[in-house]
Amino acid sequence: GRTRFGLESAEIAEGSTADLTLFTPKGREKYTKEQIRSTSKNSIFLNAELLGKVYGIIVGDQWNLKEN
Repeated sequence: GRTRFGLESAEIAEGSTADLTLFTPKGREKYTKEQIRSTSKNSIFLNAELLGKVYGIIVGDQWNLKEN
């Protein structure tokens, strides 16, 4: 997880800021260039069928939900 990238563990506590990923482990989803938000459009996972599905993320008070 986070320690691999030199980041501290996230704290889960009342009153702290939440950074969450909304997902289900059920189903499959094909990862395409259209899903990449970065200006760099490369990934070893391009066109791969991945297990699970991400619905969106919550970072602090900002919600980013997928439309489909």
